[in-house]
Amino acid sequence: MTSNTPINQNFDAQSVGRSTSNAFITTFNTVDPTTNDVNFPIQKRWFNTALSKEWILISYDKIAGVLTANWQLISTGAATADTLTGNSGGAVGVDGSNNINLLGDVTTINVVGSPGTNTLTISAAAALASSYPTNSGTAIPVANVLQVLGGTGVTTSGAGNIITITAGSTVPTTFNADSGAATPAGNILNVFGAGGVTTSGAGSTLTITAGVTIPTTFTGNSGTANPALNNINILGTGIISTSAAGSTVTIASTGIGQVVAQYFTATGTYTPTSGMKYCIVEVIGGGGGGGGCLTGAADEGSGGGGGGAGGYSRSVISAATIGASKAVTIGAGGAGGAAGNNQGATGGTTSLGVLLQATGGVGGLGGTTFEAVARVGGIGGVGSVGGMNSNGAPGGASVVIGNAVGNCGFSGAGGSSIYGGGGKSQTTIGTTSSVGFAGTLYGSGGGGAICGQGGASAAGGAGSAGIVIVTEYL
Repeated sequence: MTSNTPINQNFDAQSVGRSTSNAFITTFNTVDPTTNDVNFPIQKRWFNTALSKEWILISYDKIAGVLTANWQLISTGAATADTLTGNSGGAVGVDGSNNINLLGDVTTINVVGSPGTNTLTISAAAALASSYPTNSGTAIPVANVLQVLGGTGVTTSGAGNIITITAGSTVPTTFNADSGAATPAGNILNVFGAGGVTTSGAGSTLTITAGVTIPTTFTGNSGTANPALNNINILGTGIISTSAAGSTVTIASTGIGQVVAQYFTATGTYTPTSGMKYCIVEVIGGGGGGGGCLTGAADEGSGGGGGGAGGYSRSVISAATIGASKAVTIGAGGAGGAAGNNQGATGGTTSLGVLLQATGGVGGLGGTTFEAVARVGGIGGVGSVGGMNSNGAPGGASVVIGNAVGNCGFSGAGGSSIYGGGGKSQTTIGTTSSVGFAGTLYGSGGGGAICGQGGASAAGGAGSAGIVIVTEYL
């Protein structure tokens, strides 16, 4: 880097735009100045030797006590043209007045100069064709462009000032038939019929006629069809569809051809069988557990109530509504009440996505000891969302009667679902105790336990789990 030594200046002098004679000594650097280069007087010149660019310091700004320099680019170092070159003849330089004349040939091109606006206008000196007649019609250029396009079997291409028109295909010189090949003689090809086929020509038309009769009507199971343009449409109606490929017409039924059932006894995913159009879905909640019973004094017995059956919901659902799949949740059966005065557990909720849902049955109450007491069964679950919904059957109540002589009674039976019977009632006479029976199959309630006078405590029967049944129509 080469530069003259900058002089020290008062910042106040710089910020108000004062200059010194030192400003006319140019600083040489290999980079451009920045706003931070403030240690120079106004009118200082800075030359970037790497890019041949020249700058001049024109002013300073002082904001919040910070001084910044304003450098102005006065030369970019780009080359200045002093000659013009045409298509031929070599480069033309300026004359003694630093001027280059740009002249048209007057016959076809005119160049008009306007010194007042520093403008040269180039225009055609003669009239140009504006329409082009053809064998048929006239073409008029648009935006000084005339398109020459090919038609059927003809293509055009342009290169330089030449437009080439070319036939789009090769004229055949041989014609292949089902057997053998025919070669035109004198550019004439004879087409003769044979085997019941005749040919005739008129003008530019060659007619080929079948020598056999083609049927013109077709009789079906009822009615007659007449071809139009030698075509007969074979269309299905109702649950019949038709399709054609090549020379074959296929007639098929679009109705229900198969029924498939899917049963879900565990939580999972329902994926429709291929071709399913709609399905009937049934959901049953889990059954409630039966109540337990408590041992009593010598003259006291007890019995638990039966668990309620799970709710039920049923609906017809289209394949579009099901989509690719739906989640299946199976409600568990409620546990029986533990031995003693303990209520059975409520059954779980069964569902198919958000389309159908059925809650579980409520557990039966536990049996407590008195000389004469009844314990009610649990209420049934509730079906919802579906097209048809119903509540599960409630569990039965227990009845025990006792005194100093003895006692007898029966526990509550579990509520039955449409797909399973509830746990049956237990009975006692004297001191016998029995655990409750479990619900059978799907969604039924467990039976209550029974305790005779002074007999041991006993547990209620468990309710059965729910189920999802999907009947598919394919």
